[in-house]
Amino acid sequence: MGAQAKVRTVVPYALTHDLFSGGCFLLVWDLARKCPIHLRFNRINAIKVGPRPGRIPDPALLERTAQYQVGGWASPDQPFEVVARIHGPHWVQAFKEAPPVLPDFSAERTPDGQSTLVRFMANHEYGARRWLLQFGASADVLAPDWLRDHVRAELSAALARYSQGFPNTAAAQHPVPPEDSI
Repeated sequence: MGAQAKVRTVVPYALTHDLFSGGCFLLVWDLARKCPIHLRFNRINAIKVGPRPGRIPDPALLERTAQYQVGGWASPDQPFEVVARIHGPHWVQAFKEAPPVLPDFSAERTPDGQSTLVRFMANHEYGARRWLLQFGASADVLAPDWLRDHVRAELSAALARYSQGFPNTAAAQHPVPPEDSI
């Protein structure tokens, strides 16, 4: 069962699309919170036009919020630079052929050709963290330090879950054959 619908009084600013999260968003100025927020378009149930035009007090703030959102996660905070090393020659090739659509993204192959140093800007931790976590053990977050700490904590929590020895129902349904039978 879904959460109770919220009624918000907002001034629309821009439609945004994020390839990473696969969603369309409406960036708005929230009059009650006095800040920009990102609303996932498919979660908007109804729209009612108000009696008078809305006013956005700081259009430059909304533009910056839209420009540096990652994965649908947006914040009015100043953007920060993310620096990471992604290991694996397949990633080197992937970033060369199809660089991700991230704000101010750059990729530099390391001299040994086995990894790529990536840089991009973001304004919300969750979008940057989610993008980095998709690489699992292949990613080393180099900056900022606080983001590296958050990614480390997330990976540690995942490792702890797998180390608990919980029953694996999928393994019971599909046992792995002995090596000598392969």
